Amino acid sequence: MGWILGMFPYNGDVTDAPDWSVRRSTRVYFRHATQAIVAKASMRHSRLAEPRGVAVQILTLEHFASRLHETFTVDLGHGKSPFVLIEAKPLAAPALRGMLRAPFSLLFHHVSPVLFPQRIYQMESPGIGDFGVFLVPVARNQDGFLYQAVFN
Repeated sequence: MGWILGMFPYNGDVTDAPDWSVRRSTRVYFRHATQAIVAKASMRHSRLAEPRGVAVQILTLEHFASRLHETFTVDLGHGKSPFVLIEAKPLAAPALRGMLRAPFSLLFHHVSPVLFPQRIYQMESPGIGDFGVFLVPVARNQDGFLYQAVFN
């Protein structure tokens, strides 16, 4: 037995397929199919985003604005390393309906001659806790590298 669009069981017989008849327009069918796919994907995403029943915290600029020059610990996979928050600023972006937070940018400084690649790192702060953040190296100075995180 196979699956059509990942949600309808289908064994190869046209009579077992979803309602493909002329009675239901293709547009209506695909609207319902798309809604089902999105619902299924969001359920899968919510299970991944909330392991062990822990609610995901939506971080905002206010979480970081009072923590300038504070050291955040980043798990690099082979050990932990300090990153210092040197800038937290709002981004100029239009407010869209359904946005959970205003967009903002963080800039971290890491004292190291080694450039770490852009990826999601597990970051820890005593005031905020543990959270994943996508860091991108954006500049180099005489002391190390600057990494940016954008939240939108």
